[in-house]
Amino acid sequence: MRYAGYALVVALVLTAGCIGGDFDTMDPEEADVLGEVPAEEVETDETGDEILGTAVESLDEAETASFEAENRMAFDASLFSMTVSMESDGEVETGDIGHVSTDGGMRGEILGTFDNRTEFETETYVTPTTTYKRHAEDGDELGDWTTTETGLDDGGLTIGTEGIASVIEDADATVEGADTVDGDEVYVLSLDPETEELTRHTVEIFDAHAVDDADEFEEDEDDEEVGEDDMTELEAYLWVDRDTREPVRLSYYLLATGVEEGDEEDDSDGFAGMEMYFDGKYSYGEPVDAEPPEAD
Repeated sequence: MRYAGYALVVALVLTAGCIGGDFDTMDPEEADVLGEVPAEEVETDETGDEILGTAVESLDEAETASFEAENRMAFDASLFSMTVSMESDGEVETGDIGHVSTDGGMRGEILGTFDNRTEFETETYVTPTTTYKRHAEDGDELGDWTTTETGLDDGGLTIGTEGIASVIEDADATVEGADTVDGDEVYVLSLDPETEELTRHTVEIFDAHAVDDADEFEEDEDDEEVGEDDMTELEAYLWVDRDTREPVRLSYYLLATGVEEGDEEDDSDGFAGMEMYFDGKYSYGEPVDAEPPEAD
C-alpha cells in the first residue's frame, strides 16, 4: 500500500496543528507505549490463529456495535513535525447507518519556528452511500453539514468494527493468556498484522475524523511506502470474548523510522519517523439510535 500520509501530514501542518502532549517523541527507547499487557495463564486447545478466525467470523455476524477509540499520531521530518491526538465515540448498524463524534487537537511545527496549535471537533454520519460531516475548530460551533458520495458500501467507517476486520483478518495471532474486560472473560492475543493495514487504518481514521475535506489527501503515485524495512517497533493486541468470540478491544502501536534527507542511501524524501497509536473498545447488540441529517 502506498503511504498517503505524506500529503496528509503536510496539509495538517500547514492548515491546523496538534496537542503535542507526551506523544511527540521518535525515541525508540521510549517506544513501549502499550506497556505490559495483563494476561493470566489460560488453558485452551485452540491456537491464536483459530481464536482470531472465530473473532473475524463474529464481526461478519454482528448487526450493531458501539465503540470508543483513542488515536494519536506523531510525524517528524527534516523540515517539519506534527502530532495529532483525538478521542471518538460512535455506533454503527451494519449496512445501514453509522455515527461518530470526535474531539481532538493538532500541533504542527515548521523549521523549528512556526508553531501552530488547534483544537477541533467533528461529527460524522455514514449511510450506505453518503457521508455527512461537520467540523469546528477552537471552540467554535459546529459548521454546516457537507456530504460526499461514499458510505458504508465503500468501507466508509474505518474507525468502527469494519476497521477491526481489515486489521486482523490477515494477521498472525498468539495466545498470551486471559483477562477480564467489563466483567467478561476474554482471550488476550498478540498480533503480527500487516504494516500496510495499520498505516491505512490510522490514516483513513484521521482523514475522516480529524481533517475537513478528506478527499484532498488522496494517494499520490510518487508517495513512499511504509513497509517492514522501515519498522522499529510494532505492538498489537486483540481482546476476544471467550464466549461470544466478539473482539472487545483492539490496541496497537507502530514506530516507523526512515533516513534524513541528504543521506547517501536516502530514497525517502526526508522521512525521518512516524508513530501511530490506536486503542478501540467495542460492545455489541444494543439498538442504534441515529438518523442522518439533512445537508445544509
